[in-house]
Amino acid sequence: MSIQHNQLQYMAQEHQKWLRDRSSGKRANFTRKNLVGTDFRGLNFAFALFQGANLSRANFSKAIVSGCDFSGAALKGTLFSQAKMISTRLREVKAPGASFRQAVLQKAILSGGMFENANFMGADLRASNLNNGNFTGANLSKARLQMAHVDNVILKKVRFLGVFMEGGSLAGQNLAGANLKGASLKKMRLNQINL
Repeated sequence: MSIQHNQLQYMAQEHQKWLRDRSSGKRANFTRKNLVGTDFRGLNFAFALFQGANLSRANFSKAIVSGCDFSGAALKGTLFSQAKMISTRLREVKAPGASFRQAVLQKAILSGGMFENANFMGADLRASNLNNGNFTGANLSKARLQMAHVDNVILKKVRFLGVFMEGGSLAGQNLAGANLKGASLKKMRLNQINL
């Protein structure tokens, strides 16, 4: 069962107070909550806690969730389109079919996450950590991945059309069925990749 809209608005107000002055208001803590389908669109929950929460089909479009911890959360079909997610922790999340289209994920930690068929089209993933993640069938077209960490990542059938990668390594990666048309791979280590 999803959280009531008026309760969410109240939590957002208290969280805003906490963001301005840690001695007032209350930090939003959604740890292990069932928030399936909850509408967070446009809300500012920066530095809130979402560890282990079920956020499947929730909508965070244009929300500010920078510095949040979503580690271990269920994000199946969740929308983060155009969300601000700088330094957000998404460790070991299960996010098949989630949309991060045009989201700002600079310095985010996506390590160990399951992002099968997720949409990262136009997302800003500069200096993010994607290590040990599964991105099978994901759309990374026109994403910015400069200085991103992509060690031991499953990248089968990924769409990299027009992706910007620079200064990293795809060495030893399995890119079977990946589409790299128009990709910019400047200063990338590409030895022993499997295409």
